[in-house]
Amino acid sequence: MDSVDILKVSATIIGSVGSAGVIIFGLSSWLGKVWANRLMNNEKFKHQQELLEMSEAIKNKNNIELEKLKAKIESNSHIEKLDKTHEHEERKKIKEVISKNKVSIIDAAEALNHRMWNFNYNYSEEWHVKSGKDIDAQYYLYSFTYRLLVFFSWCNALEKEMVYLDSTIADEKDLDFVKFLKIFPQLMCDASLFDGLDYDYSNDTDHFFRNNFQSSLNQMNTKDGVISFDEFKSGIEKKEIDVDKIIAFLSGINPNEERLRWFRLEAMHYVLLMFINTFGYDFQYTKSTKFRKLLAKNKANLTLPNLNRMISSFKLQNSKEVEVILAELNA
Repeated sequence: MDSVDILKVSATIIGSVGSAGVIIFGLSSWLGKVWANRLMNNEKFKHQQELLEMSEAIKNKNNIELEKLKAKIESNSHIEKLDKTHEHEERKKIKEVISKNKVSIIDAAEALNHRMWNFNYNYSEEWHVKSGKDIDAQYYLYSFTYRLLVFFSWCNALEKEMVYLDSTIADEKDLDFVKFLKIFPQLMCDASLFDGLDYDYSNDTDHFFRNNFQSSLNQMNTKDGVISFDEFKSGIEKKEIDVDKIIAFLSGINPNEERLRWFRLEAMHYVLLMFINTFGYDFQYTKSTKFRKLLAKNKANLTLPNLNRMISSFKLQNSKEVEVILAELNA
């Protein structure tokens, strides 16, 4: 074989191999794409599965949290409903107790108010000075004592009925009624009414120790209400009722003495007028013109600054009728 033949064979072999290389290259390129697509599809599927699992997990977690929130809202709603129901029932009971006793309290307040007005113009007659005479001969003093105790006894009876009720949630009008009932005993017993004045708090000369005052009231109450004046007189005569402390407080009291008891009784009368003007009948209302005459008649009450503080401490200063009388007192 000459050199020419060798060259031809060589060219043939190289040509054959070159065609196969092209085929092999094309095949590997195709296979590469197939595998690449498959790998991409596998990754895509894997990611889709992961996303689906994550989505389900989030959804389940959200459902759980949503159920918890729903349960909490329902629980709070139930508690709120129970609270509102409780408040409604308490307010209803408070109204019932006040309605049951209101007429008796207003009537007793009016009877005491009438005596206070009469006393302001007749104290100089000294009908209220205790003597050795029997009760009938000292009607003015004993009936004065009786009216004072009856009023406070009715207030006390209502408070006893409300002892298990939450009066703090009463509506505004009923709450003011309760506040008045609470301030009245303070007007008779709280020695701080004399703050800044020359007074010995350790001796109950011009005020009452609260327990002693309560003991006097306890003698007035029955299961049906308050004893009558005849029962009151009979009880004193038989020594079954002891109201010596009240008698001693009222006997001989007048605005010209050096003692402070007049100012205490007068301060109580001012608040009594506020109470009647707020809750009483229209025919019981005391107009400002009449009240001014009362103020002009006697010397200035030295307890007024302390009375203002006491009224404010019971949050009564913004009540309409309280404002009217306070304005006259502080003019």
